[in-house]
Amino acid sequence: MDPATGVSDFESVMTRFQAKRAGKIARLSATLPAYYAVFDILRYKGEDLRKLPLL
Repeated sequence: MDPATGVSDFESVMTRFQAKRAGKIARLSATLPAYYAVFDILRYKGEDLRKLPLL
């Protein structure tokens, strides 16, 4: 994802995904950080969250 625009970049994702050597992975981790986004959490720690209001 481009932090400036918030737009994901599939080519960058594939570059990170295909890296195998530790040195390359370390360099890519610094230059192409990974972001994790969760959209729909229906249950958390056994609690049904579907009836809660959206925040």
